[in-house]
Amino acid sequence: AEGFHFDAPICGTQEMPGQLVYWDGQKRPRLNAVLAALLNRLTPSPDLWLLSMVQGNYYNQLGMLTSGVPFDFVLPTAPDLPFDAGAVNVPFMAIREALLAQMGWMPFYLDRLRATEFSPRILVAGVSPPPRDGAVFKPMLEEKGLMSELSSSYVRLKLWRLQNELLQEMCSAREADYVSGDIPEAQDEEGFLSPEYVKDAVHSNGEWAKIFLRRVIAHIEARPEAGDV
Repeated sequence: AEGFHFDAPICGTQEMPGQLVYWDGQKRPRLNAVLAALLNRLTPSPDLWLLSMVQGNYYNQLGMLTSGVPFDFVLPTAPDLPFDAGAVNVPFMAIREALLAQMGWMPFYLDRLRATEFSPRILVAGVSPPPRDGAVFKPMLEEKGLMSELSSSYVRLKLWRLQNELLQEMCSAREADYVSGDIPEAQDEEGFLSPEYVKDAVHSNGEWAKIFLRRVIAHIEARPEAGDV
């Protein structure tokens, strides 16, 4: 696309099982062995960029479902999003700390990526927003008897927005490039993923991916070294 070639050398948990990082005998963090092997096969060059598209489902792991009483919270960066007065009001900082704990491996992973010789040309991808329509969760949750525990659409949206903010903070602290999945042209007026880009409960489709990869290209071309691409 537009002078760029995209390849997915590792795709899915079957190809890269386990955690992103592990601790060696000296209690030092190391990259997942499959990823380390891939990097060992590659040679850094001005026209090679690495796009990390892993571990984007933290917000769903934390709050896709409720347990008994629904919960809600106010997101300071989007205070106008609806709040359920009948739900348990969880303080924002508690939600933030809980999501950070869920994302506990990510800072170590980013640190290890930054320590590689590919560091200047590594991009970290954000994920697409959640769908508004709870019906898309039925195939996944009904057979497990969990559909009744699905969190409200706005709770899921707030958690996704917060995850975006936290990933941006983590990347900025390490001078790593973060390409957000917050793409207004593929979202409705409140920020949910537009129906035509929904694949299933936790994934967007190939059409969304095309839009996102165009954003990746624009991000690369905006870099000072873009003339080397």
